[in-house]
Amino acid sequence: MKTKPTLLAAAATLLAAFFPASAAGSDAEIRFDAPIVRPGEGRLEGVLAKKEFAFRLPEHVRYSGGSGLSLAWRGSPLLMDVSTLTVSLNGRQLASARVGHAAGEAESQDRRTLAAEIPGGMLQPGWNRVSIDCLLQTTAMNCRDVDNPAAWIEIDDTSRVSVSAAGQPLFAELQRFPDSIAEAALLELPGFLSPKETVPEPLVSLLLPWDAGDSELRTLLIAAARLGQTGYLPEEAVGIGDISEFTAVSPKRNGILIGLREELLELPLPAATAMALEKLGDGEGLLSEEIVGRDGGPERRWVIVAGADPAGLEKAALSLGSSVALKNAPSNCWTVSGVPVLSPLVERLAHPPGAPLQLGTLDGGGLSLRGLFRNAGARELEFPPGYETAAGGFLELYFNHAENLSKTSAFQVLLNDAPVGGVSLDAGNTGPSRRRMAIPAGISGRDPSLLAVSSYLDIGSTDCAHRTNERAWVDISGDSLIDLRTAPIEIGDLRKLDRILLRDAFLRRAALIVPGEPGGERDGLVKAIGMHLGSRLAHMPVLWPELATYSAITPPDRNRVASRSGVVLGSANQWSEAFGEKARLVVEESASNPDRLLMRGEDVPKDSFDPGISIAQLLPSPWSGGEVFAAVGGLSGFGGNNTLAMLTEPAVCERLRGTVAAYDGKTVVTYDVRSVQEASLAEEFGASFARGGGKGDPEDRLIKKTEAGIAAAGGSILVLSVAIVVLGALFFSQRFMVRRTRKKHGAEEGGEL
Repeated sequence: MKTKPTLLAAAATLLAAFFPASAAGSDAEIRFDAPIVRPGEGRLEGVLAKKEFAFRLPEHVRYSGGSGLSLAWRGSPLLMDVSTLTVSLNGRQLASARVGHAAGEAESQDRRTLAAEIPGGMLQPGWNRVSIDCLLQTTAMNCRDVDNPAAWIEIDDTSRVSVSAAGQPLFAELQRFPDSIAEAALLELPGFLSPKETVPEPLVSLLLPWDAGDSELRTLLIAAARLGQTGYLPEEAVGIGDISEFTAVSPKRNGILIGLREELLELPLPAATAMALEKLGDGEGLLSEEIVGRDGGPERRWVIVAGADPAGLEKAALSLGSSVALKNAPSNCWTVSGVPVLSPLVERLAHPPGAPLQLGTLDGGGLSLRGLFRNAGARELEFPPGYETAAGGFLELYFNHAENLSKTSAFQVLLNDAPVGGVSLDAGNTGPSRRRMAIPAGISGRDPSLLAVSSYLDIGSTDCAHRTNERAWVDISGDSLIDLRTAPIEIGDLRKLDRILLRDAFLRRAALIVPGEPGGERDGLVKAIGMHLGSRLAHMPVLWPELATYSAITPPDRNRVASRSGVVLGSANQWSEAFGEKARLVVEESASNPDRLLMRGEDVPKDSFDPGISIAQLLPSPWSGGEVFAAVGGLSGFGGNNTLAMLTEPAVCERLRGTVAAYDGKTVVTYDVRSVQEASLAEEFGASFARGGGKGDPEDRLIKKTEAGIAAAGGSILVLSVAIVVLGALFFSQRFMVRRTRKKHGAEEGGEL
């Protein structure tokens, strides 16, 4: 144990510089911009268009006057001058503006800006809501919402809330993790969300030993997943580094320090933390949050996750991964002696409801949709990732609506964006009515899962400038029944690659297997995957994924990977080291020549393919029956952004099929070894990913191949048709000649008589 008096003395000497009781300048004015709209999410359509945007503000500042809102937009050039836009902040109207052109004015789509001062008291710590309500008319006549594509407005993603606030002294709040660490990014988000030529400096650092083992890397994965739960912290804003950087990095940004006792005692930690580390017994861990700062400079938060040994470190990591455990932490410098216990109430959140439930039992109860034309509402369900709907489920809805609705009025029900059914609203169901809808099988659970209802309520021609919303309504009773039949999700092919780590809502069935060789790219992928998983499980109180390392001489720890599904990261020449000799890999490096690949048994040169491609292949787990793993990586490395895209980007994941796939940043090629294929795997990949350029997108090749087949079939039909005509002509000619011969012969016989 490295507990020398000189070491503790050095730590005490640096204590005043790194951990002052309060930092100077905490009351200084803080000004920053909070983005309102993310790129691609600012379009509003329809005569009575409306939309709500949310942004988050830090909690450890004081908000007063001096803040303002700047809303930039461009609208349809056909909008009349009666068109308006109204902005509200947290339910209070803030400003309005006309968005159309007056009669005689030139039509324009020029960008326009609305600036408004925000009175004191309107902004609040945490989440804030900006609501935009529009009247978008393209004619001066009484309006009908007929889905006219000319009625639109687009809010620019440069729209901002410029915040004026005053800082406050920080104090340790371990219970508020991860927001306590992450919310510093809220002061500098525009730099990460807007297009940029240079990558900004990280706002949060994760520091661990360069030779990190299974326990340190698992702690990194858990910490990254918890940071991802915030929903506002960009992955690029979180950096990875070595614990030796702590002294230089800690005054610049917030962070998490991960390591074993002997390594962390070499750093300038507070005396109380160093003493708590010294006192740790075998198998014990430590969690602590410290405030770091310099005289006259800003204060920073650092969470320390430590252990006397690997077992103790993982206990601390599991406590960090449980918001319930953190809320019950006995003290800030917390000695963790055991694994947190999950109560039945917490455990219930990881599973769908086991019995039918009424809409009224959900938060918010029944649904009332009011207002002309488009309206929407939703209720959250306990239907988490790891499950999908099974046959036999249904919705039984009890509803009624206004008597004056026109025959075009209706409402539609969706479960996690998948259509369940719709109801036309007419005179026949004005009074209390009932409708049963079957819930389709195969809808995946989410966090949160949403049962959404969208309505279209039309009362005929009306003056939309003087809205009569109270005349258009539909109510769905809280007595409505939801019978959600579910089953654990099955991973049958790569189309569910992005859910292979999400087979349990607490990530307890998730295993990430990575090479044991230290490297920044490996640790960066672990961080990025962890943050992505956390973003998919933003409301879950517990995140406990597993991680194991492997090498040519050390296979993954069976205790860490058994009874789990997951992902093996690495290159084509490393996968066999993880799976073992008995596993049948479809793609792997040749054992006799590192410059060649075996692709379904076919020996091909590795350099015949674009070196930038990433490959994914699905295999049954060699450690547990019924579990699956995907090997994902490049030909000679991890595959970088292409590997990450295959695991995290919906647009790429939706294109995956079969049991083997490759991606080069643009093109996806898939292959299924379970069925007979016209071309070999090497031919399929070579057609699109040959070094120096392939033969184009596989979809284009398929279209051309189909067209060629149709043309060939057309040619064959033409030849066959000609042949039939010729044969027919020969047949009739032959029959004609036979009949003529017989007639002539008969005439001759008659003459002889």
